[in-house]
Amino acid sequence: MKVKSKGINDFTKAELEELAANGQVIDVRSTLERFFGKVKGATHAPLMKVSNFDGPKDKTYYVYCASGLRSQRACEELAAKGYKTVNLKGGYGSFTNK
Repeated sequence: MKVKSKGINDFTKAELEELAANGQVIDVRSTLERFFGKVKGATHAPLMKVSNFDGPKDKTYYVYCASGLRSQRACEELAAKGYKTVNLKGGYGSFTNK
């Protein structure tokens, strides 16, 4: 499955929180990074543990990290397991700086 990308700034805070409430936003940053801010309701699955993710495969998952690099790797790993994923380019740092 081809991994798609979309900028995190393509979403409003409310849109991301709605997706998170539906279990579709995955934060692959460390616990320490999340201490400084996160998308409310996002599932925490650090990159090193993303292989353990076992959500339903009938949803599209929006994945973010601090800059978009780790989330790209996570998207590739999840896509290889049959998940539909979207890498949120720019990451949380970009979203909080708009």
